[in-house]
Amino acid sequence: VLDKVKVYETQIQSYIAQNQMQPAIDKALQVLHLLGVSLSESPPQDLNIDALGNLSEMTDLKQLAALRILSDIATAVYMARPDLLPSIIFTMVKLCLDGGNSVLSCYAYGAYGFFLCTVMEEIDLGYELNKLALRMLDRYKSREITCKLKHLFNCNILHWKEPARNALSLMPETTLLGLETGDTQYAAYSAIEYCVTLFAVGEPLEFVYQEVEKYNNLVQKLKQEEQYHYNKITGQLVLNLIGKVTERSKLTGELFDEVAMLPMLQEKKNTVSLFLFYLAKTILNFLFKDYTQAVKNAILAEEYEQSALGLIISAEHNFYYSLSLLALCNSDLEVVGANGCSSLQQSEYLEQVTTNQQKMKLWADHAPMNFQHKYDLVEAEKARILGQRLLRRKTTEPALTVGQYWQASELYEQAIIGARDNQYLHEEAIAYELAAEFYLAMGREKIAETYIREAHYGYVRWQAQAKVADLEQRYPQFLTK
Repeated sequence: VLDKVKVYETQIQSYIAQNQMQPAIDKALQVLHLLGVSLSESPPQDLNIDALGNLSEMTDLKQLAALRILSDIATAVYMARPDLLPSIIFTMVKLCLDGGNSVLSCYAYGAYGFFLCTVMEEIDLGYELNKLALRMLDRYKSREITCKLKHLFNCNILHWKEPARNALSLMPETTLLGLETGDTQYAAYSAIEYCVTLFAVGEPLEFVYQEVEKYNNLVQKLKQEEQYHYNKITGQLVLNLIGKVTERSKLTGELFDEVAMLPMLQEKKNTVSLFLFYLAKTILNFLFKDYTQAVKNAILAEEYEQSALGLIISAEHNFYYSLSLLALCNSDLEVVGANGCSSLQQSEYLEQVTTNQQKMKLWADHAPMNFQHKYDLVEAEKARILGQRLLRRKTTEPALTVGQYWQASELYEQAIIGARDNQYLHEEAIAYELAAEFYLAMGREKIAETYIREAHYGYVRWQAQAKVADLEQRYPQFLTK
């Protein structure tokens, strides 16, 4: 059986390299059956992190082989069968608890930490479990899974507890490590997540594009097709914002053609790239005030959300989805230039925003440097909508209207300061722009002018020339003096 397993493992790795994830998973399940291992349906109970690190060494060859097969297919399952991922992770941890530790236990504990952070929302425990996995990795002094495990921590765990910028120095190192150890798949994954993280934390767009081009060349040479398309979407989003396209809300240009590429991504079931594609469309639609399309694309992205579990782009989706829903609720065409919605739709949209905000609040509680300003900005927009509802109804309770006004005003300020203090340049600009719209609706034109100018300056520093031009077109009275 063990001799057969070696052959099957080569087949599994070959399938994965060819982006044939389902055949890889099917073959792995067949091998596990041969090894007498069935998938566990329930998580381990009462884990003691210190005790985990002190388990005896695993010696059973069949258990070691099973652990290796499970770790081989974890990423394939993450992308193609996310419903199966919990069972894969639980089984890895169970094998370690039953048979002891090995170098692959580091990955098992890291993967379970990922599950805790994302699915179970036990962020502190998941983070500590990943820290244990990294410490164990140092103890084993094996480079076999180092790239894979460090990628998991850098891209799926770190930003839930630390400044997301901390990962920017780690991801290129992990890519280099993958190249040195022959782990080209995870070298490519680290490269593309580095590029999208640069965008997510608000680095100047010209620099982001330079890095995208550099790593596109690398990923293409490594023949990692899925990662290549993913990174091209990031690059095209940047090009659209820089202004190097004819249609600013359409992902068609030098790097990517949505008409040609979208059907191909759907056919190949490249779900994580599909998630990023619809997220990129949501961001562009929101920034350029097409809120109806922004919401439609956010809903389409939601279909593929499981493929982006734990990635920083999952939080980006939450943020822009909420802002787009709230903007669509605002029916003051003179201010927002977008379609309004009925009272029934408003209630449905606000309910979705509340659901989104529950997640954002959890993230903000654990990593305020990344998420508190996002939470505050959405809350400001929500207060704005609720306040305008009261105004339109000609309420006899003016104190509520005044309270709503000051609540929104304070939340905008908190969002601006939080984004600025944590170097989210683009989100500071967005917060200034939305605050300006709020003050215009309230008739506070002098304050609105100041905020529009600050938003304009922020977009200039972000190097989003298409958005700079958009503001200048919308507010010539403030920006052409």
